Amino acid sequence: MFRWISQNYRTFLWALALSIAVWVAAVTSADPDETRTLSPAVPIQIIGQDPSLVINTEIPKTVE
Repeated sequence: MFRWISQNYRTFLWALALSIAVWVAAVTSADPDETRTLSPAVPIQIIGQDPSLVINTEIPKTVE
């Protein structure tokens, strides 16, 4: 068995590389990144924050 694997390791590496490429292509085409400016600005409201969590930066009131 190890002899067969050692003779075909290049095939395994090509198959792995191709499968990763296909996966990346499928994920990016199914869920592409999209950036848009919303008008009017959307207000931000924090709901259900755990009292033990501390926010150490200022949170904007609205986002676009």
